[in-house]
Amino acid sequence: MYISVENLFFIILSILGGTALVFLIIFLSKGIKFLQNLNSIIEKNEGNVTKVIDSLPEAAENIVNITDNVKNVSEAVNDVTEEVVETKDSLTEYLKIGKDIFAIVKDVFSK
Repeated sequence: MYISVENLFFIILSILGGTALVFLIIFLSKGIKFLQNLNSIIEKNEGNVTKVIDSLPEAAENIVNITDNVKNVSEAVNDVTEEVVETKDSLTEYLKIGKDIFAIVKDVFSK
């Protein structure tokens, strides 16, 4: 008695197909259990989920208000920064003038 290549190939394919079918059944079983657990968690927290979803528009409005406030503050900071730079420049000029005056007075009294 001998086994032909075709029969051997068919037996190997049958074993592989059966194994794949078993793995598919296990995978689907675990997937169904996961979905059932997920559904039970959602049902337990349905009130909380509804509460969060209902508060989302208010949270979005608050975010818009905060963004506007930050924009206004940044514009004010830019204005103040420009004024500080201008004041620094004018103070530097005044210090240079004072230094020159002091040098002139020093030269007058040192002679």
